[in-house]
Amino acid sequence: MTNFSHKHPIIFELGKVFNPPTLTTSWTFLILTALLMLSTILCCIERIRNREYVDPYKEQPKLFRQKMKIELRSKPPEVFEASLKALRRHWWQLGPKRARDDFLFLEARKGAFGFWGSIIFHLGFLAILLGVIVSSQTRFMGSFLVVEGQQLTLLKRNFTQVYREPPGNYDLPGNLVYLRDFKANILKERFPVYYSADVAIAEQNGSVTSKTIMINQAIKHRDYSMLLRNYGFAPHMVLKSGKKTLLDAFINLRGRVAGSKDSFSVPGTKIEVRTVFYPNFNLTSSLVPRAPVYSVIVKDKGKRVFKGYLRKGKSIRFNDMVLSFPNWRYWAYFDVIRDHGIAMIFWGFVVSFIGLVFRFVMHDRQLSIRIKSVAAGSEVLISGRSRVFPVIFQEELGRLARAIEGSEQGGILSWARLKQYFSG
Repeated sequence: MTNFSHKHPIIFELGKVFNPPTLTTSWTFLILTALLMLSTILCCIERIRNREYVDPYKEQPKLFRQKMKIELRSKPPEVFEASLKALRRHWWQLGPKRARDDFLFLEARKGAFGFWGSIIFHLGFLAILLGVIVSSQTRFMGSFLVVEGQQLTLLKRNFTQVYREPPGNYDLPGNLVYLRDFKANILKERFPVYYSADVAIAEQNGSVTSKTIMINQAIKHRDYSMLLRNYGFAPHMVLKSGKKTLLDAFINLRGRVAGSKDSFSVPGTKIEVRTVFYPNFNLTSSLVPRAPVYSVIVKDKGKRVFKGYLRKGKSIRFNDMVLSFPNWRYWAYFDVIRDHGIAMIFWGFVVSFIGLVFRFVMHDRQLSIRIKSVAAGSEVLISGRSRVFPVIFQEELGRLARAIEGSEQGGILSWARLKQYFSG
């Protein structure tokens, strides 16, 4: 990172400025999001105030305006009644009706609630924006490691790594997490099936909750989630010099497959132990540690003093010291996430989806039916307008025309002529 900052200082500074965790907690991000929310609210208010309009399709392309003309042998009053029946049967909302000497006229509308679907969608969008703001100010992401039989307090200082934390002085509630047991189900000793960790979470008031955390299946406790991310082996290493014990601890060594390398140092000395892990003494690739063994190289003040194998239950000697490996335990690595905005974002998407369903399933369309007397009987002109789906609306007008023809006088009359065209 230091070399990159020296070689590419401009890119490095831009990366710091536009780093998502930093950017989403900045005042610039919060102000822009708040302005977007305000503009959405004003837009919704304006749309509600002006939802009753004369011609919302005036500027739309001709494709969205449909016309259909049919000729029937019935008289205009009979066709008018048949049209009313057909419209009611197809759930059209009837509008104004007019009668003149030369024609009969009526209007109908369907999908008026689709307008409110648009409003519902914008309300969901507002919930998403609010959730983004809350998330940017409350999101905490960190990881910690704990060994079987040990406990850890959920405070930032005890985390192995903190990826993201809210601005200000923020910390987790300080629950105790105790790893009771860890299980790894390995099929044929080579194929992992599942991992599970049995933990006990103690509250500050003394109450204890038991949880089983499966791999890739997070648990929810209070207002944070906990996810099992990884596991490994912690050998119990004991180093003695005469009667003095220099080391007696479970060492969280990296890796769980044959050939995994790691190292550890002995506090208060200059001894370094480099290890290579093998689950079994015969050095096979099995993932089940039936007879775990470490290939070790021991250095004292940088000088190698031992090279060989350290098996479970055995010990090695060097420089009048004894390093033994009496036992081992699992260690488990957990991710902890606390975010008060996730629920708002989730339900915001749900509400927006519902709004879109209403918006497009109940999309607004209007039509007018003009019935004129001609020598052959009646000429019916059906004209309509739809916001969306012009082809589907065209088919809907066709079904309505057939319904009118089938409704008049019990359906005994047929079409004399059918003309369908786009308006000019």
